[in-house]
Amino acid sequence: DYNDDLPETLSVNGQENITPTGEFTFPVTYTAAADTGWNIVGNPYGSTLNWDEPGWTKVNMDNVIYVWDKSSNQYRYWNGSAGSLGNGLIAPFQAFWVKANADSPDLRVQSSAKTTGGTFRKENRYTQIPVIALELETDFHSTSTHFSFMQYGSFTTDSMDAYRLLPFEADTYLEIYSLFEDGTELAINNLPRDFGSTIEIPVQVGALQDGSYYNGLVTMTWSEFENIPESWIVELQDHHTGDIIDLRENTFYDFEISGQGKTAYSMNTVENFRLLAKSKSNSNNPRFSLLITPGSDGSEFPDQVTLEQNYPNPFNPVTSIRFGLPAEDRVRIEVYDVIGRKVLTLADQRYQAGFHTVEFDGRSLSSGVYMYRLITSDRVMHKKMTFIK
Repeated sequence: DYNDDLPETLSVNGQENITPTGEFTFPVTYTAAADTGWNIVGNPYGSTLNWDEPGWTKVNMDNVIYVWDKSSNQYRYWNGSAGSLGNGLIAPFQAFWVKANADSPDLRVQSSAKTTGGTFRKENRYTQIPVIALELETDFHSTSTHFSFMQYGSFTTDSMDAYRLLPFEADTYLEIYSLFEDGTELAINNLPRDFGSTIEIPVQVGALQDGSYYNGLVTMTWSEFENIPESWIVELQDHHTGDIIDLRENTFYDFEISGQGKTAYSMNTVENFRLLAKSKSNSNNPRFSLLITPGSDGSEFPDQVTLEQNYPNPFNPVTSIRFGLPAEDRVRIEVYDVIGRKVLTLADQRYQAGFHTVEFDGRSLSSGVYMYRLITSDRVMHKKMTFIK
């Protein structure tokens, strides 16, 4: 019950779970008013489960697992291609968090996803996925954040993103994570693979030692830099010092961190337990930005938003409107009459980088001149078209 006090001690004993069908169904839920899709479940088997095996059914579920590592006071993450967990192996009876993202979630696993003995190795279906990991180190701790670049990644939340979960009952830890504009903190940021202009990803850092904010030297390294296209220019910009570090030409970056001016630290405990941070303040002033310029890898994509003249024009009754995006973005296309009244919305969704076409059917309208307007996250463009019945 959501209203019951914590902690709740569970005692479990017996044999390994065995089902007649060879498939186990996890009791996951999605309740917007309560858990918002967060579920803590466990490996029911006495054998390791592999999250990346095809034996899983994941309906309305993010493809991310979160495992608390008490020895290092941090969660470890895996989205199938990147993460601090290092792989998708879930130890026998290990508890882990998963997140449902819509009503009627379904999470099941077949016994074929079990593996035993030695180090599990297999061909990774995401072998060619570009992955970057930024690792933060001091003499008392280390932690990391990851970036993966997939064909249908997004600059907003998608099912391959891992949220940064707050450390539990820990007074010494480091934090490094990327940010969305709304303040969402990510441990794994799954981004679009294709883009035609420089993308900028905010990155925040912090450190705590024995319950006090740490002031001192920190080292950042790029512990993973895999499958990165040769033409990509990957840089780290320090907004405090103005330094810009080329990740191909350097292997580390030393910088000073300060906790001065921060509010008093409040440990995340059973009494005030939270999984996620809720403040938007960090998104307004990130310490770093990860800058990636695609070079020739992005040559097939426009380097800026484009809106072409509809064709044919004049038209009757259907015409096509073509536009181009340098990076994945939300696009809204609206049609207005000559006195400024909105007639309809042709499109309102996210599109990947590249060129796209939408059709406008004007047979329900009167003949005349109309204006169509394209709106993206940073651009508004418009053109006129003529409809003749």
